[in-house]
Amino acid sequence: MGLISSLLGRRPPKDPTAAARETEAALAKLAQERQAVSAAVTAANARRRELLLVDDSDDEIAKIDAEADRHRLTLERLDELEPRLLARLHEAQTDARRRLWVSLREQHDAAALDFAAAFKAAIEKRDAMIAVAAEAHSASFDREAAARFPQLPLILTTDALQLFENALDRARDGDHVVVKPSPPPAPPKPRMAEKPAPAAPPEKPKKRQRPPLPEKPPAGFIRVTCLKSGYEAPDGEQLAVGDEIDLPEFIARRAAENSAVKFVEVLA
Repeated sequence: MGLISSLLGRRPPKDPTAAARETEAALAKLAQERQAVSAAVTAANARRRELLLVDDSDDEIAKIDAEADRHRLTLERLDELEPRLLARLHEAQTDARRRLWVSLREQHDAAALDFAAAFKAAIEKRDAMIAVAAEAHSASFDREAAARFPQLPLILTTDALQLFENALDRARDGDHVVVKPSPPPAPPKPRMAEKPAPAAPPEKPKKRQRPPLPEKPPAGFIRVTCLKSGYEAPDGEQLAVGDEIDLPEFIARRAAENSAVKFVEVLA
């Protein structure tokens, strides 16, 4: 097989990655051959110059010229072949990138479907937790639930998941600690036979400095305005009339039904 046939080869492999590797190897061999032929031409020219100063060297010079001509012809062939190999390499690399993109796209679609299924399952499990917490608050376990049930993460990150799991572990570790139960509703006071003396007017409480609320409530929370002085938030804070606070949705709706709060924005 001649030089051109060995470099150009037969039909390239169907696999574009293999075709690209084969073409890169041919280009490397072409560069080596060009360097060797160029060195041979340089040596022949030097030898020819030496023979020009020797009598009766015409035949030897003719042989050198013929050899140099063959080397120059090889260089011309290599110069003609190189652009074709470069075009073949570009085509193979383009095809390989196209196939890689198709593969990545299919992998991403499969991963996205798995994520959507997991996301749906996570939402269903979250709703189950919220339902249990709502049932606990409906049964007047407000303090117990606030101390025992960790808050749901508002963002979907590995760090948020770790914080939630740590809070759950701490809550489980504290199960042996007796939490003071929420007091039952106070029974109605009996009527006094005699009119009691008027109580002294209560001192006007000092206005508390509460931390500012975010621009919008977090997901799963509703912003409400307190309508009853002394309403106790889930974290134990005593609210005054007019205070605004973000409450979990099930707590906010239950408090609104009891006329303890009203929604800042009208909700469906």
